[in-house]
Amino acid sequence: MKGHAVINNGELLELLKKLGICYKRYKHQPIYNVADAEKYAKNIDGAHCKNLFLKDAEGKLYLAVTLEKKRVDLKGVSKQIGAKRLSFASDDMLENILNIKPGGVTPFALINDINKHTVVLFDQDILKERKLSFHPLVNTETITISTEDILKFINYCGHKLISIENPFKELMTPPEKQVRKIGFKTEKQ
Repeated sequence: MKGHAVINNGELLELLKKLGICYKRYKHQPIYNVADAEKYAKNIDGAHCKNLFLKDAEGKLYLAVTLEKKRVDLKGVSKQIGAKRLSFASDDMLENILNIKPGGVTPFALINDINKHTVVLFDQDILKERKLSFHPLVNTETITISTEDILKFINYCGHKLISIENPFKELMTPPEKQVRKIGFKTEKQ
């Protein structure tokens, strides 16, 4: 049995209007990961977010939301929330609980989790941002929304939200983009 309502992109956008949530909508090529986002969504307003659908050893589900340039320390997050062994949830769980496909993970999919299986883990740094960007249930569009309004939406969906600190780390520059520094000595004048 699936634990979701079937709400599509158009219905989501109508719901946002009914809730008085303003957004700006952008259409683009499909985005499956951060590399795609850098290619197709770099000119979109708002802090770009990364959303990870996770589960723990007991089967509890979590949606971790952080800034796109950060990596998630699953052990650190596990310790903060008192969960055992966080890992990525399966694609089947993603489709059965949130009614979305891989590459489309978004807080907006919480509307489809009518049984409230998913706990939302929000990086505290996101709360410092004025505007955020998320997919509206499809990875061929992005909407920019105020931080206040995404919290309003999560509250409307009735999901528990936990603010997390520290386990979301800034990504280091990837090795292929690092400039090698050659050690030149300078003499003191």
